[in-house]
Formats: sequence, structure tokens, C-alpha cells
Amino acid sequence: MATSIFSTLYQGVTGLKAAEVQIATTGNNITNANSTFYTRQKAVQTTAGFYNIGNGIELGMGTNIDTVIRLHDEYSYAKLKDGTTQLEYTAYMKTKLEEIAKRYPDIDLSGPLQDLENYNAAWNSFASNPNDGAIKQNLVKVAQTLTESINRSYADMNKIQQSVNNDIANTVDEINRIGEEIANLNKQISKQEVLDTDHANELRDRRDELELTLSKLVGGVASKSVVTQNSRFESTMTDGGDYHNISIQGHTIVDGVNFVPLKIIPDEVSGANQIVFQTRDEKIIDMTTKISGGKLGAQLDLRGRTYDKKTQSYDGGIIQGYKDNLDTFAKTLMTQANNIYASSAKSSLSSDAMDYLSANTTLMSYDKNIQAGSFDLKIYDNAGNVVNSKTINININTTIADIVAQINANTDDNADNNTTNDVDDYLTAGFSFDERNENGVFQINFKNPGFKMSIEDNG
Repeated sequence: MATSIFSTLYQGVTGLKAAEVQIATTGNNITNANSTFYTRQKAVQTTAGFYNIGNGIELGMGTNIDTVIRLHDEYSYAKLKDGTTQLEYTAYMKTKLEEIAKRYPDIDLSGPLQDLENYNAAWNSFASNPNDGAIKQNLVKVAQTLTESINRSYADMNKIQQSVNNDIANTVDEINRIGEEIANLNKQISKQEVLDTDHANELRDRRDELELTLSKLVGGVASKSVVTQNSRFESTMTDGGDYHNISIQGHTIVDGVNFVPLKIIPDEVSGANQIVFQTRDEKIIDMTTKISGGKLGAQLDLRGRTYDKKTQSYDGGIIQGYKDNLDTFAKTLMTQANNIYASSAKSSLSSDAMDYLSANTTLMSYDKNIQAGSFDLKIYDNAGNVVNSKTINININTTIADIVAQINANTDDNADNNTTNDVDDYLTAGFSFDERNENGVFQINFKNPGFKMSIEDNG
């Protein structure tokens, strides 16, 4: 086949067309330099083949643009996603912890710590001047201020915890929106990439952007069926498959073009949001305790994973830990103040209603402020003389019923071999449990008037 002027001119035309595509691709890269998520593209140029003009001479037919590819490196992208997951986890955690820190501005001489110091100072003044009416009033006022400060701090913690609980629902909604859009993109990419040279670059960019956004919300989510390597280009490892399958802790929410959302089930009483995954056979799987990483992992670690309806609080969680510490502080403060009060003589004793304390509940498991040890129950006459006393012991197995039994036991408390003048002859102890409200009340009352009692803690 002989060459001609037309074929020679055509070779030049193919070069011009290839240069046009190259320039257009470069221009597209430049104009998208500041786009929020854009992968640089490259036009792949090859020869257009040849024909034999005789005598073993091969004449080239010009050039072609085979395709326009994205310079996407899957390895670097995976590292970016992992770093993004950790960064978002830390960023959300930092924001909430800073918000919590603002609730305790003790550096400005205000807040629970300063109120506690004022409370201790008021007690010292009262101890030095127990008959001064103004000092008594000041002690009551300072105690009330401390109580209000503790309650306010606890209420603030509740608000932050509830806001995180609401954020969990919003984050799950965003995960579902992203998952559904990725499933739709999978479908579009599959339709557009019919031939091996077809590349839906913009759709793949959008899918990668969504996948990166998803990595901000929850950890370890994407799996890709085809990852190819081609060392001819700047990025050697790239995603070659049509589909991105998205799974969270082994449960697939995006399977090609199919999407299965996560679901939120709020507790009817507390509103605590539980995250579940419903399989195709309608089996419900709890994901709240399994999810980790990203913003959602931080939210669950802050709020707490599971909600205990009996204690009406979360099991674990950073915020719950702060609330528990504040609660323990308040209970310890109350215990110490009540010990002082209990050591003063009084004609009867009745506890507040204690939630979920039954007669057979072990005391040390009910309240961690109660430790193994003993206390003395003392009886005074009208002149203030101790007429009898009994030591009540507590160990790891002691229940409130055991306390009642020890107090009411017919023992020779004063060791005079007379069983008619011991502690059980002066008073009687009892415990009543309200089945409806699930709380109990402990009481001690004298059988005859004219006497008083006190309780002294031995540790």
C-alpha cells in the first residue's frame, strides 16, 4: 500500500487532536486546583498503529488518546482515611471535653471547689463558736450554695450527655445518607464504564469524597473488590472495580447497588439512642457496643455504650464517669456530714427512701461508700449519760436485713448477765420496702420515751 499526501496530513491531524485533549486535560486540572475534592487527571497517549508500505517498511499512522485516567493512589488514600478517622475522633472528643472543662471555672475562684473551701471554712467557724447565731446561719447558707453548685454541675453534665446522645442520631443519619449515595454512584459508574478504556473520573472522585467523609464519621468501613497496579503512571495502585462495598464492624450497609441503613432505636423512658443493624432476615443486631473510631466512636465513648434502666444511667462513658465521680463526691460529703449529725443524740432515726435497696441487697454492692467495718449504736438518758451501746458489724455479705437483725438481737450488750436492759430492750429497728416505687426506708424508734440515741462510725 503506497503512502499518500492525505495519509501524511492525517498523521498531523491525529497529533493536533491528541494535543487538544492533552491541553484540555491540563486546563481541567488547573481550573480544579482549588476544588474541594478533585483528583488530577492524565491523558494516556499512544501510537495509532502502522501499515506496511512494502519492502518491510512500516509507516506510523499517527497518535491516539486511549483514555483519561485519574492519578489516584489507593495506598496513600487508605492512609489518609485512617488518619482522618483518628483526627475526627480526637477533634470531637476535644470539643466536648473543653465544654466540660468550662463547667468548672475554679481558676476564677468560683465553682464547686471554691464552694467546698467556703463550706469547710464555715464548719471551722462553727466549731469555734457553736452558739453564735450568725455563724450558724452562715453555715446553712454556705451549705446550700455548695449543694446548688454540685446540682448545677451535675445538671450541666446531663445536658452535655444528652447533646452527645442527640449527635449520635444525627451522625447515623449522615452515615445512611452517604451510604445510599455511594450505592447510587456504584450503579452510575457501572453503567458508564462499559469498556476498559471508559473511566467515570468525576463520579469516582465524588465516591472517594463520600468515602473520606464516611471515614470521619466511623472507622474501618470500605472494602474494594478490585485493586489494580500499573507502574506506567505516577500512582501505581488504584481502585479498578465498579463497586465500593461499605461495611461497619463486619455488617455491610452498601453491597454494590444495594443499601441497608443503620437504625436508631431510642429508649422509651430515657431517650438513649441505641444503634442497630437489621439483616435481610429481619434479625436485629446491636451495634452500639461494637462501633469504634471517627466522630460516632467518640460520641459513644463520651456518652456511654449501654443504658442501665435500673440505675437510670449509662454503663461506662467519659461523661458518665465524671457524673459518677461528682455523685460519689456528693455522697461522700453527705455521708461525712450525716455521720456528724448521727453522732449527736436524737430521739429517733429514719433514712430517706433508698431506691432499689431491698432487704436482701448487700450494702457494699449497693453503695461503694459503704466499706467493711463497724459502727456503735449508743443510748443516752436524759442527763446525757451512756446507758448502753452495741457494735454493729458490716462485711461484704451484710444486707440491711442483717443490720436490723443485729440491732434487734437479744444480746447482753453491757455484759451484766441481765437480758432486760440491753439495746434491744430500749429500741427496735425496722426496714420497709415499697414494691411499687422500688425503694426502702430504714428506721430506729424507742420503745419508751425519755432516751436518745446516736451512731458513731468506726470506719
